[in-house]
Amino acid sequence: MKTYTQTDLAEYNQNDWILKMLKENTVQEEVEIRTNKWLREMDNKRMIFADVYGDILLNKKEVRVLDIGGGIHHLRKCLLKIVNIRY
Repeated sequence: MKTYTQTDLAEYNQNDWILKMLKENTVQEEVEIRTNKWLREMDNKRMIFADVYGDILLNKKEVRVLDIGGGIHHLRKCLLKIVNIRY
C-alpha cells in the first residue's frame, strides 16, 4: 500500500500533466460523468491517477493491461489508444 502526503501533492501540482491531458482530450458529452468530474476537480485524484497510469500514458508503448475497477473517465480513450485492455 502506498500513502501520499501533502508534500507529494504539492510536488505533483507543480506539473499537473493529467489536468492538461484532460483539457486536451475531453469532449462536452463526457463532462457530466461523475468520475470525470472527480478527476477534473480533485488534484489528489489526478496525482494518484498519474501514479497508477502514468507509465503507460507517458511511454505510449503497446502493453497489455488488466484494469480491475478502473472506472470510466475521460482518459480511458487515451489508454485504449495505447494499450490492449482486457475486461
